[in-house]
Amino acid sequence: MATVTESFAEPGAFITYDFLHGLGRRNPRSVFTEIQAVMDRFASPITLGGAGFLLDLAADDNPILNDTYNELCDIYGKEHKVRKGYGRNGRTFRAFQWPLSIENVGDALQFSAGLHNRHRILGERSGVQAWWVFRFTDPETRIELPGQAALPVLDVRRPTQGSQFALTLKSTAAAALWLFFPFEDASSAFQSYISNFQEALPFRLSANHWRKWRRDREGQWKPRKLSLQLENAANRD
Repeated sequence: MATVTESFAEPGAFITYDFLHGLGRRNPRSVFTEIQAVMDRFASPITLGGAGFLLDLAADDNPILNDTYNELCDIYGKEHKVRKGYGRNGRTFRAFQWPLSIENVGDALQFSAGLHNRHRILGERSGVQAWWVFRFTDPETRIELPGQAALPVLDVRRPTQGSQFALTLKSTAAAALWLFFPFEDASSAFQSYISNFQEALPFRLSANHWRKWRRDREGQWKPRKLSLQLENAANRD
């Protein structure tokens, strides 16, 4: 039987999946462990691309949030990213992210769980984010699927090469997927690969957020919606 890597040449077209999945009230550590296991099977490299501890103060002057900000500065330092926005009334919205090393993610998840138990607003406003930037591999041979290094940059906010899988783990979990598959069409090889990938995931992929990309006459990449009926889909939402 031919492996996935033998089933296609360098793509003149490719397929993407782009969607934000809400995972509901799942245990953050369990979700992280499950996704790391998926990366172990289908991704190269399998290490985290990055991680951070999140705290969203919004426009509130809330003493619980303010005390938590000071506590996080004591633990992780004051070298954090700040995202600001402004409402119509001129109030400043603030969100913070402290960078985490890969080794500190487990401890951060444990500390985050303690915050969520401390007060409901901390479950809504604080948590851990982790993301992987990777290329897909054949899960049997662990060989990288060919053609991914040549895929174009479709969005400057996305990785320049490869796919991205980002988890946000608060009292509820979410997964943002930006996936490149170097298959020219929805062939049997592609369907088989996606079925295996879906079976490994702890949530169901949507049938409505797939796109097939080809160049137009001017040489620009243009998408077309690709509807897929996924087999062996996970039953956990």
